Amino acid sequence: MNNLRNVLRILMALVLATLAFPALADDDSDWWKQYNLDMAIVSAPPAQANPPFTVTAKIRNTGLLPIGSFTLTATGLTIVSVSQPGNGGKVTGPFPGQSVSITHMFPLFFSESLTLTLQVNSCGDGTWKTVAWAGEFLNGPSLDLDADDSALETSITCASVASGKPFTVPDSLNPNCVTGERGYYDKDGSIPEGALPIVVTNTVPTNFQLHFQWPDSLSESGGDPLATFQYTVCGSGPLPEDLTPPQDTFVAWLNTDGSSASSPGTAAYIMAQNCNANADFLPAPYGTLVMDSGGTKITLNTDPKQTPSVQGLIHPPKKPDGTDDLPFDIVIGTERMTVTACADSDDLKGGETDNMECGELEEPEVWTVTRPVGKTTQVTHQGGLVMSTPLPLLGSTVSCVDANGVALLATSCKYVALSPALMCIQNQMVVDPETGPHSTTFIDIGGDGWANHP
Repeated sequence: MNNLRNVLRILMALVLATLAFPALADDDSDWWKQYNLDMAIVSAPPAQANPPFTVTAKIRNTGLLPIGSFTLTATGLTIVSVSQPGNGGKVTGPFPGQSVSITHMFPLFFSESLTLTLQVNSCGDGTWKTVAWAGEFLNGPSLDLDADDSALETSITCASVASGKPFTVPDSLNPNCVTGERGYYDKDGSIPEGALPIVVTNTVPTNFQLHFQWPDSLSESGGDPLATFQYTVCGSGPLPEDLTPPQDTFVAWLNTDGSSASSPGTAAYIMAQNCNANADFLPAPYGTLVMDSGGTKITLNTDPKQTPSVQGLIHPPKKPDGTDDLPFDIVIGTERMTVTACADSDDLKGGETDNMECGELEEPEVWTVTRPVGKTTQVTHQGGLVMSTPLPLLGSTVSCVDANGVALLATSCKYVALSPALMCIQNQMVVDPETGPHSTTFIDIGGDGWANHP
Protein backbone atom coordinates (compact mmCIF):
# COMPACT_ATOMS: atom_id res chain seq x y z
CA MET A 1 0.00 0.00 0.00
CA ASN A 2 2.82 2.42 0.91
CA ASN A 3 4.63 1.65 -2.36
CA LEU A 4 1.45 2.36 -4.34
CA ARG A 5 0.98 5.65 -2.46
CA ASN A 6 4.54 6.70 -3.23
CA VAL A 7 4.10 5.89 -6.91
CA LEU A 8 0.93 7.95 -7.02
CA ARG A 9 2.68 10.85 -5.28
CA ILE A 10 5.52 10.80 -7.79
CA LEU A 11 3.13 10.66 -10.71
CA MET A 12 1.12 13.56 -9.28
CA ALA A 13 4.23 15.67 -8.79
CA LEU A 14 5.42 14.95 -12.32
CA VAL A 15 1.98 15.81 -13.70
CA LEU A 16 1.99 19.11 -11.81
CA ALA A 17 5.47 19.88 -13.03
CA THR A 18 4.47 19.01 -16.60
CA LEU A 19 1.42 21.27 -16.40
CA ALA A 20 3.62 24.03 -15.06
CA PHE A 21 6.13 23.86 -17.92
CA PRO A 22 4.08 25.89 -20.48
CA ALA A 23 3.42 28.65 -17.96
CA LEU A 24 7.08 28.75 -17.09
CA ALA A 25 8.39 28.66 -20.63
CA ASP A 26 8.91 32.42 -20.71
CA ASP A 27 9.78 32.67 -17.01
CA ASP A 28 13.37 32.59 -15.80
CA SER A 29 12.22 31.52 -12.35
CA ASP A 30 13.15 28.01 -11.25
CA TRP A 31 11.18 27.96 -8.00
CA TRP A 32 9.37 24.84 -9.12
CA LYS A 33 12.56 22.72 -8.90
CA GLN A 34 14.36 24.27 -5.95
CA TYR A 35 15.56 22.86 -2.66
CA ASN A 36 17.82 23.98 0.16
CA LEU A 37 20.50 22.46 2.39
CA ASP A 38 21.23 23.34 6.00
CA MET A 39 24.45 22.04 7.59
CA ALA A 40 24.78 22.06 11.38
CA ILE A 41 27.37 20.99 13.95
CA VAL A 42 26.22 18.49 16.58
CA SER A 43 29.42 17.57 18.47
CA ALA A 44 32.79 19.33 18.41
CA PRO A 45 35.48 20.71 20.75
CA PRO A 46 35.58 21.84 23.46
CA ALA A 47 32.62 19.64 24.46
CA GLN A 48 34.15 16.69 22.58
CA ALA A 49 37.92 16.53 22.43
CA ASN A 50 38.65 13.86 19.85
CA PRO A 51 37.24 13.05 16.41
CA PRO A 52 35.13 11.92 14.74
CA PHE A 53 32.82 14.89 15.13
CA THR A 54 29.17 14.87 14.13
CA VAL A 55 27.39 17.17 11.69
CA THR A 56 23.95 17.00 10.16
CA ALA A 57 22.75 17.79 6.65
CA LYS A 58 19.07 18.71 6.31
CA ILE A 59 17.87 18.69 2.70
CA ARG A 60 14.43 20.20 2.12
CA ASN A 61 12.32 20.31 -1.03
CA THR A 62 10.85 23.76 -1.74
CA GLY A 63 9.57 23.10 -5.28
CA LEU A 64 7.23 20.88 -7.26
CA LEU A 65 9.80 18.42 -8.58
CA PRO A 66 10.40 15.55 -6.10
CA ILE A 67 13.87 14.69 -4.77
CA GLY A 68 14.57 11.01 -5.40
CA SER A 69 18.33 10.88 -4.77
CA PHE A 70 21.22 13.23 -4.03
CA THR A 71 24.94 13.50 -3.39
CA LEU A 72 26.68 15.50 -0.67
CA THR A 73 30.32 16.58 -1.02
CA ALA A 74 32.65 18.13 1.57
CA THR A 75 35.73 20.32 1.08
CA GLY A 76 38.16 20.77 3.97
CA LEU A 77 36.84 17.76 5.90
CA THR A 78 36.76 14.03 5.35
CA ILE A 79 33.58 12.02 5.88
CA VAL A 80 34.36 8.86 7.85
CA SER A 81 30.85 7.45 8.28
CA VAL A 82 27.18 8.22 7.63
CA SER A 83 24.25 6.98 9.67
CA GLN A 84 21.50 5.14 7.84
CA PRO A 85 18.75 7.64 6.95
CA GLY A 86 15.25 6.98 8.20
CA ASN A 87 13.59 7.01 4.79
CA GLY A 88 14.95 3.73 3.49
CA GLY A 89 17.66 5.30 1.36
CA LYS A 90 20.87 3.52 0.42
CA VAL A 91 24.14 5.11 1.59
CA THR A 92 27.11 4.87 -0.78
CA GLY A 93 30.63 6.06 0.06
CA PRO A 94 33.44 5.08 0.05
CA PHE A 95 34.47 6.06 3.57
CA PRO A 96 36.63 7.78 4.48
CA GLY A 97 36.05 10.11 1.57
CA GLN A 98 34.77 13.49 0.47
CA SER A 99 31.28 12.56 -0.72
CA VAL A 100 28.26 10.40 0.01
CA SER A 101 25.33 9.44 -2.22
CA ILE A 102 21.79 8.63 -1.08
CA THR A 103 19.76 6.56 -3.53
CA HIS A 104 16.66 4.30 -3.46
CA MET A 105 15.05 6.76 -1.03
CA PHE A 106 11.39 7.59 -0.54
CA PRO A 107 11.03 10.78 -2.59
CA LEU A 108 10.82 14.14 -0.89
CA PHE A 109 7.90 16.26 -2.08
CA PHE A 110 7.18 19.93 -1.51
CA SER A 111 8.11 21.04 2.05
CA GLU A 112 9.35 17.57 3.01
CA SER A 113 12.86 17.14 4.37
CA LEU A 114 15.47 14.55 5.25
CA THR A 115 18.18 14.94 7.90
CA LEU A 116 21.39 13.00 7.35
CA THR A 117 23.87 12.46 10.21
CA LEU A 118 27.56 12.34 9.27
CA GLN A 119 30.83 11.86 11.15
CA VAL A 120 33.85 13.86 9.97
CA ASN A 121 37.50 13.29 10.67
CA SER A 122 38.66 16.63 12.01
CA CYS A 123 37.89 20.18 13.02
CA GLY A 124 38.22 23.13 10.68
CA ASP A 125 36.25 24.84 7.94
CA GLY A 126 34.04 22.49 5.99
CA THR A 127 32.33 23.70 2.82
CA TRP A 128 29.50 21.55 1.48
CA LYS A 129 27.73 21.25 -1.84
CA THR A 130 24.97 18.97 -3.07
CA VAL A 131 23.32 17.79 -6.28
CA ALA A 132 19.79 16.38 -6.25
CA TRP A 133 17.80 14.47 -8.87
CA ALA A 134 14.17 13.51 -9.30
CA GLY A 135 15.14 9.91 -10.06
CA GLU A 136 16.13 7.48 -7.32
CA PHE A 137 19.40 6.39 -9.04
CA LEU A 138 21.11 9.83 -9.36
CA ASN A 139 19.20 10.22 -12.61
CA GLY A 140 16.30 12.10 -14.11
CA PRO A 141 15.81 15.86 -14.01
CA SER A 142 18.15 17.69 -11.65
CA LEU A 143 16.98 20.24 -9.10
CA ASP A 144 18.49 23.64 -8.29
CA LEU A 145 19.99 24.42 -4.89
CA ASP A 146 18.75 27.69 -3.40
CA ALA A 147 22.12 28.79 -2.01
CA ASP A 148 20.73 32.03 -0.59
CA ASP A 149 18.39 30.06 1.64
CA SER A 150 20.98 27.42 2.63
CA ALA A 151 23.75 27.04 5.24
CA LEU A 152 26.66 25.39 3.42
CA GLU A 153 29.53 25.70 5.90
CA THR A 154 30.51 23.99 9.14
CA SER A 155 33.27 25.77 11.02
CA ILE A 156 34.29 23.31 13.73
CA THR A 157 36.32 24.74 16.60
CA CYS A 158 39.54 22.78 17.17
CA ALA A 159 40.29 23.93 20.71
CA SER A 160 39.87 26.84 23.11
CA VAL A 161 43.36 27.94 24.11
CA ALA A 162 44.27 30.08 27.13
CA SER A 163 47.39 32.26 27.15
CA GLY A 164 50.62 30.31 27.44
CA LYS A 165 48.92 26.95 26.84
CA PRO A 166 49.78 24.27 24.24
CA PHE A 167 47.34 22.64 21.84
CA THR A 168 47.11 19.77 19.36
CA VAL A 169 44.67 19.96 16.45
CA PRO A 170 42.33 16.94 16.41
CA ASP A 171 42.65 14.99 13.18
CA SER A 172 41.89 11.28 12.98
CA LEU A 173 43.61 10.79 9.59
CA ASN A 174 46.75 12.81 10.32
CA PRO A 175 47.11 12.87 14.12
CA ASN A 176 49.42 15.33 15.85
CA CYS A 177 50.28 17.02 12.55
CA VAL A 178 49.53 20.54 13.79
CA THR A 179 50.69 21.40 17.30
CA GLY A 180 51.57 24.67 18.95
CA GLU A 181 51.00 27.12 21.76
CA ARG A 182 49.39 30.46 22.39
CA GLY A 183 51.65 33.25 23.58
CA TYR A 184 51.48 34.17 27.24
CA TYR A 185 51.34 37.82 26.17
CA ASP A 186 49.42 39.54 23.42
CA LYS A 187 51.66 41.43 21.01
CA ASP A 188 51.07 44.72 22.87
CA GLY A 189 52.18 43.25 26.21
CA SER A 190 48.74 42.73 27.69
CA ILE A 191 47.95 39.39 29.34
CA PRO A 192 44.68 38.11 27.87
CA GLU A 193 41.93 36.64 29.99
CA GLY A 194 39.99 33.55 29.05
CA ALA A 195 40.45 30.98 26.31
CA LEU A 196 40.38 31.77 22.60
CA PRO A 197 38.70 29.38 20.13
CA ILE A 198 40.83 28.40 17.13
CA VAL A 199 39.69 26.88 13.84
CA VAL A 200 42.41 25.06 11.90
CA THR A 201 41.74 23.58 8.46
CA ASN A 202 44.51 21.17 7.51
CA THR A 203 44.38 20.08 3.87
CA VAL A 204 48.18 19.88 3.47
CA PRO A 205 48.08 16.20 2.34
CA THR A 206 45.80 17.05 -0.60
CA ASN A 207 46.57 20.64 -1.64
CA PHE A 208 49.37 21.86 0.69
CA GLN A 209 47.04 24.38 2.35
CA LEU A 210 46.67 25.21 6.04
CA HIS A 211 44.23 27.79 7.39
CA PHE A 212 44.68 28.94 11.00
CA GLN A 213 42.18 31.45 12.36
CA TRP A 214 40.65 32.81 15.54
CA PRO A 215 38.13 35.57 16.33
CA ASP A 216 40.28 38.62 15.61
CA SER A 217 37.76 41.38 16.15
CA LEU A 218 36.67 42.88 19.46
CA SER A 219 33.13 42.86 18.08
CA GLU A 220 33.20 39.05 18.00
CA SER A 221 32.43 37.08 21.13
CA GLY A 222 35.77 36.33 22.81
CA GLY A 223 37.67 38.03 19.98
CA ASP A 224 41.33 39.05 20.38
CA PRO A 225 43.01 40.89 17.48
CA LEU A 226 46.35 40.99 19.35
CA ALA A 227 46.70 37.28 20.17
CA THR A 228 49.94 35.47 19.31
CA PHE A 229 50.39 31.86 18.21
CA GLN A 230 53.21 29.54 17.30
CA TYR A 231 52.43 26.27 15.50
CA THR A 232 54.26 23.50 13.70
CA VAL A 233 52.88 21.86 10.56
CA CYS A 234 54.13 18.46 9.40
CA GLY A 235 54.65 17.42 5.79
CA SER A 236 55.28 14.02 4.27
CA GLY A 237 58.13 13.23 1.92
CA PRO A 238 61.15 15.38 1.15
CA LEU A 239 61.15 19.11 0.57
CA PRO A 240 61.60 20.27 -3.03
CA GLU A 241 65.26 20.10 -4.06
CA ASP A 242 65.51 23.85 -4.63
CA LEU A 243 63.97 24.72 -1.28
CA THR A 244 66.03 27.09 0.83
CA PRO A 245 63.86 28.24 3.74
CA PRO A 246 61.68 30.13 3.42
CA GLN A 247 61.78 29.80 -0.40
CA ASP A 248 58.71 28.04 -1.87
CA THR A 249 56.79 28.49 1.36
CA PHE A 250 54.04 31.09 1.06
CA VAL A 251 51.84 32.69 3.68
CA ALA A 252 48.79 34.94 3.61
CA TRP A 253 46.79 36.99 6.08
CA LEU A 254 44.96 39.18 3.56
CA ASN A 255 42.52 38.20 0.83
CA THR A 256 41.98 39.29 -2.74
CA ASP A 257 39.27 41.86 -3.37
CA GLY A 258 37.81 40.39 -6.52
CA SER A 259 39.70 42.64 -8.95
CA SER A 260 42.05 39.84 -10.01
CA ALA A 261 41.59 36.79 -12.19
CA SER A 262 41.57 34.73 -9.00
CA SER A 263 38.34 33.99 -7.16
CA PRO A 264 37.24 36.99 -5.06
CA GLY A 265 37.90 36.77 -1.36
CA THR A 266 40.57 34.08 -1.58
CA ALA A 267 43.93 34.20 0.19
CA ALA A 268 46.55 36.43 -1.43
CA TYR A 269 49.89 34.68 -0.81
CA ILE A 270 53.29 36.30 -0.45
CA MET A 271 56.69 34.70 -0.03
CA ALA A 272 57.24 33.74 3.61
CA GLN A 273 60.03 35.44 5.53
CA ASN A 274 62.11 34.09 8.37
CA CYS A 275 61.32 35.52 11.79
CA ASN A 276 63.75 38.04 13.25
CA ALA A 277 66.89 36.07 14.04
CA ASN A 278 67.46 37.82 17.36
CA ALA A 279 63.84 37.46 18.51
CA ASP A 280 62.45 34.33 16.83
CA PHE A 281 60.05 33.56 19.67
CA LEU A 282 56.62 34.71 20.74
CA PRO A 283 56.53 38.33 22.01
CA ALA A 284 57.87 38.74 25.54
CA PRO A 285 58.79 41.82 27.63
CA TYR A 286 62.27 43.32 27.83
CA GLY A 287 61.14 45.56 30.67
CA THR A 288 58.57 48.06 31.89
CA LEU A 289 58.32 51.58 30.54
CA VAL A 290 59.19 54.26 33.11
CA MET A 291 59.08 57.41 30.97
CA ASP A 292 58.42 58.40 27.38
CA SER A 293 58.76 62.07 26.51
CA GLY A 294 57.75 61.39 22.92
CA GLY A 295 61.28 61.88 21.59
CA THR A 296 64.10 59.57 20.59
CA LYS A 297 64.77 58.22 24.10
CA ILE A 298 62.67 56.05 26.39
CA THR A 299 63.38 55.09 30.00
CA LEU A 300 62.60 51.58 31.16
CA ASN A 301 63.28 49.19 33.99
CA THR A 302 64.94 45.93 32.90
CA ASP A 303 65.58 44.51 36.38
CA PRO A 304 63.29 41.51 37.00
CA LYS A 305 63.74 41.90 40.78
CA GLN A 306 62.18 45.36 40.61
CA THR A 307 59.31 44.29 38.41
CA PRO A 308 57.76 41.39 40.34
CA SER A 309 54.40 41.71 38.58
CA VAL A 310 55.94 40.97 35.19
CA GLN A 311 56.33 37.31 34.23
CA GLY A 312 58.79 36.10 31.65
CA LEU A 313 61.09 39.14 31.46
CA ILE A 314 63.73 38.44 28.81
CA HIS A 315 67.16 39.85 28.06
CA PRO A 316 67.71 42.01 24.97
CA PRO A 317 69.38 40.15 22.09
CA LYS A 318 73.11 39.39 22.23
CA LYS A 319 75.68 38.43 19.63
CA PRO A 320 77.68 35.19 20.10
CA ASP A 321 80.49 37.20 21.72
CA GLY A 322 78.09 38.54 24.36
CA THR A 323 77.80 42.09 23.08
CA ASP A 324 74.49 43.75 22.28
CA ASP A 325 72.97 42.75 18.96
CA LEU A 326 72.03 46.25 17.89
CA PRO A 327 69.84 47.45 16.34
CA PHE A 328 66.73 45.50 17.34
CA ASP A 329 63.05 46.30 17.21
CA ILE A 330 60.61 46.68 20.10
CA VAL A 331 56.87 47.26 20.40
CA ILE A 332 55.12 49.47 22.96
CA GLY A 333 51.37 49.31 22.61
CA THR A 334 50.79 49.56 18.87
CA GLU A 335 53.98 51.48 18.05
CA ARG A 336 57.09 49.78 16.73
CA MET A 337 60.54 51.29 17.34
CA THR A 338 64.16 50.38 16.60
CA VAL A 339 66.65 50.45 19.50
CA THR A 340 70.07 51.80 18.47
CA ALA A 341 71.81 52.33 21.85
CA CYS A 342 71.41 51.75 25.61
CA ALA A 343 72.73 53.82 28.51
CA ASP A 344 72.54 54.22 32.30
CA SER A 345 70.03 56.92 33.19
CA ASP A 346 72.13 58.09 36.15
CA ASP A 347 75.21 58.52 33.94
CA LEU A 348 73.16 60.52 31.46
CA LYS A 349 72.10 62.86 34.26
CA GLY A 350 75.77 63.38 35.07
CA GLY A 351 76.66 64.14 31.48
CA GLU A 352 78.09 60.72 30.59
CA THR A 353 77.23 59.48 27.10
CA ASP A 354 79.01 56.12 26.99
CA ASN A 355 76.77 53.32 25.80
CA MET A 356 76.28 50.38 28.16
CA GLU A 357 75.04 46.86 27.84
CA CYS A 358 71.27 46.69 27.33
CA GLY A 359 69.37 45.09 30.16
CA GLU A 360 72.36 44.76 32.49
CA LEU A 361 71.47 47.43 35.04
CA GLU A 362 69.66 47.41 38.35
CA GLU A 363 68.47 50.97 37.82
CA PRO A 364 66.41 52.42 34.94
CA GLU A 365 68.05 52.47 31.51
CA VAL A 366 67.65 54.90 28.65
CA TRP A 367 67.29 53.38 25.20
CA THR A 368 67.80 55.47 22.10
CA VAL A 369 65.15 54.66 19.51
CA THR A 370 64.15 55.40 15.97
CA ARG A 371 60.39 55.87 15.89
CA PRO A 372 57.96 55.05 14.53
CA VAL A 373 58.97 52.22 12.19
CA GLY A 374 57.03 49.61 10.24
CA LYS A 375 54.27 52.02 9.17
CA THR A 376 53.05 52.27 12.77
CA THR A 377 51.96 55.53 14.42
CA GLN A 378 54.00 57.35 17.06
CA VAL A 379 52.26 57.72 20.42
CA THR A 380 53.52 59.18 23.71
CA HIS A 381 53.13 56.19 26.01
CA GLN A 382 52.23 56.48 29.69
CA GLY A 383 53.48 53.03 30.73
CA GLY A 384 53.21 49.37 29.86
CA LEU A 385 55.63 46.69 28.77
CA VAL A 386 58.42 47.06 26.25
CA MET A 387 57.92 43.98 24.05
CA SER A 388 60.08 41.98 21.69
CA THR A 389 58.77 41.23 18.21
CA PRO A 390 59.59 38.26 15.98
CA LEU A 391 57.94 39.84 12.95
CA PRO A 392 60.16 41.07 10.12
CA LEU A 393 59.18 44.01 7.94
CA LEU A 394 57.90 43.44 4.42
CA GLY A 395 60.10 44.54 1.57
CA SER A 396 59.86 47.76 -0.41
CA THR A 397 57.73 45.94 -2.98
CA VAL A 398 55.27 43.10 -2.37
CA SER A 399 53.83 40.77 -5.02
CA CYS A 400 51.04 38.23 -4.50
CA VAL A 401 50.09 34.87 -5.96
CA ASP A 402 47.03 32.67 -5.56
CA ALA A 403 47.01 29.18 -4.05
CA ASN A 404 48.29 27.75 -7.35
CA GLY A 405 51.21 30.16 -7.59
CA VAL A 406 49.60 32.30 -10.31
CA ALA A 407 50.48 35.98 -10.03
CA LEU A 408 47.68 38.29 -8.90
CA LEU A 409 47.07 41.79 -10.17
CA ALA A 410 48.76 44.52 -8.16
CA THR A 411 45.35 46.00 -7.34
CA SER A 412 44.45 42.75 -5.60
CA CYS A 413 47.61 42.66 -3.47
CA LYS A 414 46.71 44.76 -0.42
CA TYR A 415 49.86 44.28 1.65
CA VAL A 416 51.61 47.52 2.64
CA ALA A 417 55.30 47.62 1.78
CA LEU A 418 57.67 48.04 4.77
CA SER A 419 54.93 47.19 7.28
CA PRO A 420 55.34 44.29 9.73
CA ALA A 421 54.61 40.82 8.41
CA LEU A 422 51.95 39.13 10.51
CA MET A 423 53.37 35.64 9.86
CA CYS A 424 56.93 34.37 9.68
CA ILE A 425 58.87 31.10 9.67
CA GLN A 426 60.52 30.36 12.99
CA ASN A 427 62.06 27.06 11.99
CA GLN A 428 62.05 24.41 9.30
CA MET A 429 63.15 20.86 10.07
CA VAL A 430 63.98 18.03 7.68
CA VAL A 431 64.49 14.54 9.13
CA ASP A 432 65.97 13.16 5.92
CA PRO A 433 66.53 15.35 2.81
CA GLU A 434 65.81 12.42 0.49
CA THR A 435 62.82 10.80 2.16
CA GLY A 436 61.47 13.34 4.66
CA PRO A 437 59.38 13.93 6.62
CA HIS A 438 59.70 17.64 7.29
CA SER A 439 57.96 20.33 9.30
CA THR A 440 57.67 24.11 9.42
CA THR A 441 57.04 26.21 12.50
CA PHE A 442 55.20 29.49 12.00
CA ILE A 443 54.64 32.46 14.27
CA ASP A 444 51.23 33.95 13.50
CA ILE A 445 49.91 37.23 14.88
CA GLY A 446 47.32 37.88 12.21
CA GLY A 447 44.11 36.11 13.16
CA ASP A 448 43.43 34.72 9.69
CA GLY A 449 46.60 33.02 8.52
CA TRP A 450 47.14 30.78 5.50
CA ALA A 451 50.23 28.70 4.80
CA ASN A 452 51.07 27.01 1.53
CA HIS A 453 53.22 24.26 2.99
CA PRO A 454 55.22 22.11 0.52
